Amino acid sequence: MSDAAMAEQEFTEAELTGQEAGPAPLLPTPITPEVTPAVPTVVPEVPAKEAEVVPGKEPAAPIAPAPVKDERTVPYAALHEERIARQRLTAQIEEMQKQIPTEPVKTAAELILEDPENAVRTLEEKITFLQTEMDRRDMEREIRTAVPDFFEKAAAMEDMLREKGFSDEGIRTM
Repeated sequence: MSDAAMAEQEFTEAELTGQEAGPAPLLPTPITPEVTPAVPTVVPEVPAKEAEVVPGKEPAAPIAPAPVKDERTVPYAALHEERIARQRLTAQIEEMQKQIPTEPVKTAAELILEDPENAVRTLEEKITFLQTEMDRRDMEREIRTAVPDFFEKAAAMEDMLREKGFSDEGIRTM
């Protein structure tokens, strides 16, 4: 064929890609980021307006396009301010940790040897607290089993009882 004949000949997409000619696929081939090269975002430049020339006045300076800000970067000044704030907070935390008294926790045996009456009273208070906490957890588990959304509705029930004239103390005792 001559060069002129080849220039005028039209090729199908299948011939250009080397695929067999046949029915077109129902769905196009998905485009994945690994296959598709990254295309940089192009910001079209706005041409500067030409200043009108008026006799007797100086021509105005051309208007420059606004600089494009890169959203992926953080200004150095902001990073520096953040670093200073973090260092200040770290120093405050260290200072507060130094103020915390570091008394060693004494075992029950040590407490009994030092002051038996106070040790017994302290241990009885701990036992009472733990029993109360266990009872509260058991009761909460039973309530959640019987009425799964009870605690979500409890606040609304309290508000309704307050509107009816019940006091907070009366609601707590219920």
